[in-house]
Order: sequence, then structure tokens, then C-alpha cells
Amino acid sequence: MKTAFTIILFMLFGGVTEAQDIIRNKESFSINGKVIHADTQKEIVGATLTITSLSEHHISDKTGNFEFTISPGNYELKISKDGFKSVTKNLKLTKKDIHNLIVSLEPEH
Repeated sequence: MKTAFTIILFMLFGGVTEAQDIIRNKESFSINGKVIHADTQKEIVGATLTITSLSEHHISDKTGNFEFTISPGNYELKISKDGFKSVTKNLKLTKKDIHNLIVSLEPEH
């Protein structure tokens, strides 16, 4: 009986540990930053930020800030706003990177 109890405990805690390892290996990164006007350095509200391969869209907030949470990998980030030239950034996300971007948009003339 004692042996069966020990085996059951081992199986239960072994499964929990394995699940925790799986969760830890599925890392995600927070990419945050700010969209600013290239000439005035003021924040740009309502810029659209798109990770093209994921079709994931975000809009810069009232202070020009944005944030994404995605898995490690290579991504293309497209930033656009009416009246400004679009910008595309190539991102390579690894666990050693710090992901804080400042994106400047130039006005269309």
C-alpha cells in the first residue's frame, strides 16, 4: 500500500513538473514602444501596427504607446497612419532581446 501511494504521488508530481516545463518552454515576449512624429517628436495617436504573418493588429493609444505579446521568432511589423509614410520593421525575437521600440513616422508631403 505504501509503495502504491508513493508511486501515485510520484506520477502526480512528475506530471505537474512536466506541465510546468512545457509552459516555461512556450515563452512569449512583450513588444512595446511608442509611435512618434518624425519632425515634432510628439506622439501619434491611432497608428495601426500590424504583425503581418499573424494578421494581428493593434492601435497606438492616446500617448502613442503600443504593446504586443507574441512567441519567439522572426516577424515583420508594419506601422501606418493616414497622412504619414508607412514604416516596416523586421523583428527577430529571442530570449535575450529587450523589445522596446520607438517608431518615427514621416508626414506625407
